[in-house]
Amino acid sequence: MVRSDTLPGQTKPRRPKDGLRVLTAVSLLVAAACALPMLAVLLAALSGGTDTVSHLISTVLPRYAGTTVVLVLLVSAGTFCVGVGAAWLVTMTRFPAVRFFEIAMVLPLAFPAYVLAYAYTHVLDHPGIVQSTLRQVTGWGPRDYWFPEIRSVGGAAVMLILVLYPYVYLLARAAFLQQSGTTFLAARALGASAWSAFFKISLPLARPAIAAGVLLAVMETIADFGTVAYFGVQTFATGIYTSWFSMADRSAAAQLAFCLLSFALLLAVLERAQRGRAKYHDASRRQQAMEPARLTGGTATVAVILCSIPVLLGAVLPVIVLLNMGLGSEQNLLSPRYVGFVRNSLTLASIAAILTVAAAVSVGFFQRQRPGGLSDHRIDLAAGRGLYGTVSCGSFGRLRGRSSDGADKHGCRSALSGPGPHRHIAAGASADSRAQPSDGRPDRFCGCDEGIARHADHAAVQFRYACGTGVSTGFR
Repeated sequence: MVRSDTLPGQTKPRRPKDGLRVLTAVSLLVAAACALPMLAVLLAALSGGTDTVSHLISTVLPRYAGTTVVLVLLVSAGTFCVGVGAAWLVTMTRFPAVRFFEIAMVLPLAFPAYVLAYAYTHVLDHPGIVQSTLRQVTGWGPRDYWFPEIRSVGGAAVMLILVLYPYVYLLARAAFLQQSGTTFLAARALGASAWSAFFKISLPLARPAIAAGVLLAVMETIADFGTVAYFGVQTFATGIYTSWFSMADRSAAAQLAFCLLSFALLLAVLERAQRGRAKYHDASRRQQAMEPARLTGGTATVAVILCSIPVLLGAVLPVIVLLNMGLGSEQNLLSPRYVGFVRNSLTLASIAAILTVAAAVSVGFFQRQRPGGLSDHRIDLAAGRGLYGTVSCGSFGRLRGRSSDGADKHGCRSALSGPGPHRHIAAGASADSRAQPSDGRPDRFCGCDEGIARHADHAAVQFRYACGTGVSTGFR
């Protein structure tokens, strides 16, 4: 008897596992690309001594760590409240302009936190327009009134919350949209109030998505250097850059960066361990879409105001301030130099978006087809988001056998476009091979400008060293 799948004129159907082999290979490649920087930092951390780290631990590192913990707690709470609240409002209610706010709530994600810090310092600092107007109207002197200090831990936390809450918003909104209304309506039918049903039913079901968004915000916070340096807030990042740029000890910087990477991995492991074997989905076979509640009158006005605040503070107001500063700078914003910045930004953003989406879809689809085991560990490699690009690129330079000076130059240049505190500076990244030392000193290069860090001496020195490699950043 001849099998039907081998008859003449017929082709043997491709088995599904053939496609999974390709998907497995792509997922392994993505996982290796994510793990390589971590491996480089680990090798760099193990290759040096501990004298510098011991000195920092005995002097300033505990204070840096304490400030970082406070900042992480503030940003976590802020992004959770703003992101989850906004996601619930635009998903489960209907009010005027709700479709507009669904999109507008994501706009602050396009701004680096240090750019918001620059804009708000221009407005709220002592010589800024707000305090200057206050003194002119009241006749007060500089010491006759109290005004919140923008250059503080609280100010840095507000800047980071305004730009990072979209991480939580996007993931929480997707989780709320996927939830069936059966469990929520059942709770309401059993006498639970709307708030009680939200906290006991909807919020726990969205917990994995919300935890992922908050974890991303935490990783961004511990990896941020531009904002805290501009505000003069000394965090763990200060110890990393002090070790590398001030003490010229790249191994110590890698050791401290590895500590932060371990902290990010620990948070991910603790969240998964606490979740245990719990499944956060609707176990019933009946899927019923949740009917959004229509808000009218005062409640609709309150919803519009609540959704407007993060958009106005995180996107609209900074754009107005920066445009006003740009127009007042008496520079031609349409000159070939600035057009080149825009072109480089669009090119880099397009390439990064295509590669990121392709990698994420491949890994996500593989995890869906082969859940558990190795696929889950590939997802955990995303904890490398908390890795410092400057340190990892410097470690790559060292692993490739470059000299110390050459590795510093090229490592800093690559770090500006890597994942880390300077990644957004690479919006206009284009190598300028004509950059030469301006005064014969190895730590001064042409094309360097303190830019947003000119009011913080320590940050200015580090930005000159990191940005002085001839990279066209758009912040000169």
